[in-house]
Amino acid sequence: MEPGAPQLRAFQLLAAQPNLDLPTLVKASQAIEFTREALASMGLADPMHPYGRRILMDSPVLEVMVATWTDDMPCIPHDHGGAIGAVRVLSGSAEHRIWTLNDGKLSVSRTHTISQGDILSCGPHMIHSMCATDDQFMTLHMYTRAIDHMVIYDVNQPETMVINGGCGAWIPENKDQIYRRKKGFHSRKAITHGMSFSSQPTHGQQPL
Repeated sequence: MEPGAPQLRAFQLLAAQPNLDLPTLVKASQAIEFTREALASMGLADPMHPYGRRILMDSPVLEVMVATWTDDMPCIPHDHGGAIGAVRVLSGSAEHRIWTLNDGKLSVSRTHTISQGDILSCGPHMIHSMCATDDQFMTLHMYTRAIDHMVIYDVNQPETMVINGGCGAWIPENKDQIYRRKKGFHSRKAITHGMSFSSQPTHGQQPL
């Protein structure tokens, strides 16, 4: 389902603002309203992955999407390719973890429960992960640009990967969507050094 006229207009007005910052995104995500019927129609479940995603807006300066989460299936620790964003919980609840990377060591710095109405502020260097704790968990995501790449962290190997921004916060089954991988834990700046993403696809692969 496409967003209704009021939501689409709100996205367009937001995208037209110069120099979008995090407080503006947080305020905008708070103001967007969806009826229960609209949310049900926008849901895009993907039981084989932590979440399915429906893109509502994908422009050079603003990406908006709704994620429908799979209960008890955590996504992998990840960043958002240097973009800033706001994530609002539309329904349900989840465990949210914020990770810290220092001297090649990745560790959980905070774990907390998020539920309907909560909004996460995602800075450009934030590494986080989420796991739905019920089958109602849905989230609205707003980022300052289309996410053309992400850095993900496989805590079991350990390994760091740069992946296509349309693949989702898990290790892609299609290895062509992994742009770079390196043993150990590395910052986004270090592992993306020398890489260019301007010509690489973003959301051709659905669902995320």
